[in-house]
Amino acid sequence: MLLLLYIDDLLLAYAPTAAKEAEEMKQALAATYKITNLRTTHPFLGIEIHYDTDGLISLSQIVFIDSVLKRLHMEAAHSAATPLADKVKLDPAEEEQDGDVDLKTAQAINGSVMYITLTTRPDISFAVAALSRYNSRPFARHFPAAQHVLRYLKVMKDYHLRYNSRTTGSNTLIGYTDSEWASDTAD
Repeated sequence: MLLLLYIDDLLLAYAPTAAKEAEEMKQALAATYKITNLRTTHPFLGIEIHYDTDGLISLSQIVFIDSVLKRLHMEAAHSAATPLADKVKLDPAEEEQDGDVDLKTAQAINGSVMYITLTTRPDISFAVAALSRYNSRPFARHFPAAQHVLRYLKVMKDYHLRYNSRTTGSNTLIGYTDSEWASDTAD
């Protein structure tokens, strides 16, 4: 059983075999705190949780991504097929201050896409990590790169992170990475 708590949002996740213990936990919480039991999961911290009858659980943030796009006035932006434009250079060794940047807006974009990355979208990790290096001092040329990530999310917002509770032979997590350090000219 997992009890996830963030300020006043609480999520109790458990296996069907732990239903009795989960009910006891809910009763104990209700005895101490005023709670509302919504039964099935509603969006939790901007994360939508979907269940399939085959044991597949998927996480998405379609509504949250739409709200970020709207808040940053990017809902009518053109789409992008990749998280970062081809041949974008975000190298600090070649950067120099190239104009005024709205620090608050740049940090709002980076913070929003960082949250999306950490919760449901590892596909934008490289782009977000590259942009996050400049959170304290963004350059004007970083702004189009940050907007490019948002344009990618706009068109790919219905991607889901999927977990299968029924393994087909292996419990091994397999991941792939592209560690292309040759482009890091700073060090």
